[in-house]
This record gives sequence, C-alpha cells and structure tokens, in this order.
Amino acid sequence: MTRRELLIPKQLAEELLAAVSGVFVDLKSGRFGAVGDRLLPPVLSEIDQVINFGGIPLDLLRAGNRRTASTPAEASAALESGWTVQLQNAERHSLFFAQLCSRLGLDLSQASVRVNVYVTPAGREAAFGKHHDVVHALVLQVIGRKRWRVWDPAVDDPVWRMRRATHAAVLADDEPKIDTILSSGDVLFVRRGDPHEVTPTEESDSSDRSVHLTIGISSSTGHDLVRAVADEMGNDVSFRRASPLSHDRGGRVAWADSVRQAAIEWWRTVDAESLLALLDRVRAVRELPQPGIVAQKRHDSISTETTWWAVNPLVTILHDPGNNSLLVSGREVRGVSEAVAEALVAGIKDGSPGITARTLAEVSGIETEKALKLLSALADLGVLIGDAEAAN
Repeated sequence: MTRRELLIPKQLAEELLAAVSGVFVDLKSGRFGAVGDRLLPPVLSEIDQVINFGGIPLDLLRAGNRRTASTPAEASAALESGWTVQLQNAERHSLFFAQLCSRLGLDLSQASVRVNVYVTPAGREAAFGKHHDVVHALVLQVIGRKRWRVWDPAVDDPVWRMRRATHAAVLADDEPKIDTILSSGDVLFVRRGDPHEVTPTEESDSSDRSVHLTIGISSSTGHDLVRAVADEMGNDVSFRRASPLSHDRGGRVAWADSVRQAAIEWWRTVDAESLLALLDRVRAVRELPQPGIVAQKRHDSISTETTWWAVNPLVTILHDPGNNSLLVSGREVRGVSEAVAEALVAGIKDGSPGITARTLAEVSGIETEKALKLLSALADLGVLIGDAEAAN
C-alpha cells in the first residue's frame, strides 16, 4: 500500500466525521449525510482483498445462529444460501482499516475504534434480532440497501461486565424512533445502548448483495478508570497484603478496613490529571496494532531508500535513556540512542513525509544498515509501514 493509497482512509475518516458533525456532543442516534461516491470503490476493493485473500476465518450469521467459514469458497456458498458474512476487527487484518480507525480515534480524543464488515444477500433474513451494543456505532452503507430500525434504550450506558440479567433487559416492541433505509454512501449513528434491528431489503442498487461497515467507537468509562487504578495500586504494599488465613471474623474485618483506609488515602493524594495520564498509558499498551498486519503488506524489496511512516498515528514512542532503548506502546526495542529516537519520531509523526533509513542515519549519525534494521524491527511490531513506492 502506497502513501497515496493511505490518504484514502484519512479522507474517508474526515468525510464520516463531517457527515455526523456534532453527534458526539449530543450523542443521539440518527441518520446523517453521506460520504462521496469516489471513496466507496476503494472500500469495497479492500473488503474484497481481505475476505478473499486475507487467509482468515470468517463468521457466518443468520437469524441469531453463528458458524465459521474456513475458506472464501465456503463463505461464498453460505452467502448464496442466505447467510451473512461477518469480518470482525478488520483493522487487525488490513492497513486500510487500521489507518481508518487510527484517524477516527485521533479526532475523537483517542477513542478506541474498531470496524466490522457485513456482507448480506439482498432480501434475506437478518443476521441478528433486535439487540443493543456496548459501543457507539458509526454505520457506512457501501453497496446495496439495508433497513435500520432504532429504539429508545432499554439499558443506560451498558458495558460487557454488567450482570447478565441486567445486560439482557427485555426489549419492548414499541414503535422505533428511527426507521430508515440506507443506500450506498449513507451514514447512520447508533448510540451505545440503543436497541436496533437491521434487515436487507428486496430492492437493490444494481447489486445482489448489501455491504456495510459498522465502526465501533468507545471511550473510557469510569469502570475502566477504576480498573486501571486497581492495577496501579498493586505497586503499593498496602494493597498487596493478604487477608488472614483464619476464621477470625474480627481479623478479616480489620484487614478489609486497612485496605479501605489505604484506598481513601490513595484517592485523596492523586489529582485528575494523574488519573488521565494513568489511563492513557494503559490504553496505549492495549491499542498497539496487532503484529503481523504490516509484515503481510511489506514491500518485497525493502532498501535504505524505502520510505516508512506510522501505521497508527496514536502510537506512543518514548526513549528510555537508562536502558538506551525505545519504549513503543509498552514494548521495548534496545540499542537506540536519544538522537536516533528524536529523528525517528520527527520522521514518522502524523502529517510527516515519512523517513528512510538513509535519512535516519544522516540525521542521527548511525550506520545506514543499523537504521534499516531498526525500522524493520518496528515494522515487525506492527508500528511502521514501509513501501519503496511511498515517495512517488
């Protein structure tokens, strides 16, 4: 994938956000504008590449049932029989979708963004019944048509960790607040917790299949923050002491009270900025791109003139002078000086023209081959993409 091709996910992200302008302030489900027709063929082409040549299992869905297709041929046969083909977390298998998610996350206060792809035969039964999700959904109809119905929420701000009985609250059969048909390029926003049902229509736009993207968007909840704090508290011996190994109720109550008092003191001394910094560190580690997505797409003839840039503009790259190493979203690459780290970050940061091994060597003063090995190592971690055609 060339740098020019990677501009398409950026443009798509910009048009999606423009189409739903203001929705992330009010957070109300609704149908919005559309993206330009010129952006849909590249999206469809990338879906075709990942599904048919990605070498990954695909989920098959129909009327609440689920099974797996091991090959594209098996998925195609199932599609003809009325099953929906689902590709979950497409950003793990495609640089195109990794860039799309990164761009959206960058503009949404570093929200976590995922994308699922759904391919459904026109006019067949829905893959799911009425349900609600625990993330906001930005829906882009790529080809064909689908009917979306959305209801008022049955559960406020649901999360996966809620008790099953609460999360699976009964969904009323009242009239939907939204009942609309999406065509190619149309955009819909479904708020987290709003029950919805999706049905392919008989009508088509010259296609016998309906394809849409569901872009899941989530930001940290208070529960996420408390979990991050709990992990951090493990560094304090006050929270590592075990309860007494006895049936002495008083001793166990005293232990629980000591933990409570330590927690109160911990929260009293920490400020909000420190809490956000802690949460950002945790998310940075968890959001590192999956190793391997870059390796599958790397150019066959990597050289000192290959241009490199970040797969994910949100990636955190820090230098540890004590160990003379790079810390890349929680992973360590040793043998890197501060001068090399500064030149690298300047060369691959968002909006930069990228960096070559030769340029990195000239700026930082290291050998060209050593610079190339460093860039290749970061590519193997899923952090960089290198392409000999990127400068064209």
